This record gives sequence, C-alpha cells and structure tokens, in this order.
Amino acid sequence: MGDLEVRDLTVTYDDHVAVQGVNLDLPSGEARVLLGPNGAGKSTVLGAIAGRQRPREGSIQYGGHDLVRTRKHEIARVGVVLCPQEREVFGALSVRENLELGGYIHRRRPPGSGGTGIADIVEIFPKLGVLMDRPGYSLSGGEQQMVAIGRALMARPEVLLLDEPSAGLAPIVVSGIFDVLRDIAESKQLSILIAEQNVPKAFGITSYAYVLSNGRVHHEGPTAELADDPAIATAYLGGYGGAA
Repeated sequence: MGDLEVRDLTVTYDDHVAVQGVNLDLPSGEARVLLGPNGAGKSTVLGAIAGRQRPREGSIQYGGHDLVRTRKHEIARVGVVLCPQEREVFGALSVRENLELGGYIHRRRPPGSGGTGIADIVEIFPKLGVLMDRPGYSLSGGEQQMVAIGRALMARPEVLLLDEPSAGLAPIVVSGIFDVLRDIAESKQLSILIAEQNVPKAFGITSYAYVLSNGRVHHEGPTAELADDPAIATAYLGGYGGAA
C-alpha cells in the first residue's frame, strides 16, 4: 500500500470545466470523504483517479505509478478500484458471475496465492450467500450495491473508491451498507476515498473531508472540525453539525 496524491487536477467535458485545481491526499490505511452537492465534481474526481476520465491538467500518483499515464485496467491491477454510483451490475449474469468478474484481473495468480474470494464476500454480506444463482436484474437496489462493493473487493484493492454508495437506497439499507464500510475502514487493510452526500454516515467512517463546490475544493480538514464549524455546516453540509 502507498499514499494517493492528486495535484492540480482539472477535468473538462468539451468546453465545460467539471473540476479545477483539485488537490487531495489519501494516506495509506485512511478513510477520507469528498462532500458536496450534485454537480460539485465528486464523481469526476473519482473517475479521473480510476482512469475513466482523462485530466486536462494535473497529476495523480499512487505507489510510484503515474495514474494519468496508466490505462484504466492497469490502474485496477496496481490496486486502485472504483465502485461506481451506477453500480453497473450485469443483469444477465448471476450474482456469483458478477463477483467473479471482480477477480478477473488476478486470474493469472496461482491457486492459494491469497486475496479475497467468494466466501470472504459472503462473510461480509451474508445475504449474498442465498442469492448466488440469482440474475443481476432481479436484485433490489440494496442487493445490487452489495454485489457492486463485493465485486470491487474481489479485485483486491489497496485503494477503494466509492461513488455515492447510499444513492437511491432506503435508510435501513444505507445503515447496513455503512456498517460494513465502517468495519472495512477500521481494519485499515486498505485506503478508502468515498464521494457522498449523506454527511452523518460519511462522517461516521472517515477522519478527514474535502468539501467541493463548483468543481473546486472550498474547505478541507478533519471531519470533527468541519462538523463543528457552523458556517461550513450551513453552507456546504446541509446544516449538519455534531457527531455522526
């Protein structure tokens, strides 16, 4: 594992500047959050780190790798894996097949070489154990999110990028998902960068936050300090204040 460093990141779509001059750090083993409203640039930052968008300017470094110059599938191979907001569960494939796709990049590793397997994912998400033969299209939103996170973990990430894991889910399902993410974060076996609008849940699993607005980082700092700043909470965090 290593530190992820993003410097002066600018990403454009045609003539539209989606993010500009973004700087952030993700130290090894830490969990940090990108906060901000829809359109703030959170998904674009994660997409650029994962190789889905090509930056116009800036650098992204991880473990000695220049991710801007690395192809998307190679970024996953070096340990940086994105769980997208759209979940992208393959409807015609079973839960098992969807999960197995996450481990595809490690198919050349010899048996017994270690890593995350189906049994490990079922231990994390027990409900998936009875859904293994169900096709993706038949799953609820919460079940699809479990599959999406499980598939990302099957890729044995060192850095896990999570884009709006609470989006479109019922509160009770969100609580279950974040309980799992908290356990993963507390294990410190990987680094987590999460883009999220659910401030209480995000603050419950992260130690440091970047607040984005209009494609720029307007504030950053330990989550406890940001939550206790009334001006920031009112302007950027939907009025949230206090411990999660």
